[in-house]
Amino acid sequence: MVTATRYKVSAAPRGGASPTARRFTALPTLLALLACQAAAAQSLTLVGRETTQRGNFAVGFGTTTDNGNYALDVVTLEPAFANVASDSGAAAGATASFTTAQSYEVFDNRVDFSGSALTAIQAGVGVSAFSTTLSQLELVLVLSVATPFEMQVNIVEGLGATVNNLAPRADAQFRLSGPGDSWLYNTTGSFLQTGVLSAGTWRINAFADTRGNGDASFSGTLLLAPVPEPAAWLLMTLGLAAIGLRRVRADAASAHTTWSAQA
Repeated sequence: MVTATRYKVSAAPRGGASPTARRFTALPTLLALLACQAAAAQSLTLVGRETTQRGNFAVGFGTTTDNGNYALDVVTLEPAFANVASDSGAAAGATASFTTAQSYEVFDNRVDFSGSALTAIQAGVGVSAFSTTLSQLELVLVLSVATPFEMQVNIVEGLGATVNNLAPRADAQFRLSGPGDSWLYNTTGSFLQTGVLSAGTWRINAFADTRGNGDASFSGTLLLAPVPEPAAWLLMTLGLAAIGLRRVRADAASAHTTWSAQA
């Protein structure tokens, strides 16, 4: 008697992984996400800050006068600050005013900064008019690892008219200095600087100073690029390797067939 044996061919399921399998297949993605998060972390720490703002004016003739003064000195480690102060007066047909402003904010991987000084005077012949103001900032930052950076700096210096022999003044300056490097900007314009900041202590020093009819300001952003730490590199490597292994296993599973004998 001749007997025939039939074989049933079944392909491995494509979407029917068990809950345990699904948990393991999610692991590579989790590892990759953790690596990206670790790579984005920065170690930029504010360890010192000093703000100085000044302003004063005086106008008038003889006993008809007006004047005003403003002074602010702050030493703190607050990660953000913003302040604007102004005053003005008039006497004997003359006017004078000043405005001083400053702001900054320190993030994990970025520092935003700005400061400005503006003074204005107007007076007739023989009448006194004087005004001056200052906005000065120092930030002390510690960087734990060498990090690529991009920095945008804007400097403005504008001079108005001379009034009763009081020539206007407008000076603005920004400097970033640290281990082995220093960048200084002190003329009107917009500047872009890129490079690598060494690990260590870095200082931002900036000021805007005016007198008479003057307008000066500094502003910009220091941006650090993400640098993966050793632990991040390990997580990234494990994540990519696991993703590759999962792909190989998935391809093998899709091509796998099972033969079973049936009577």
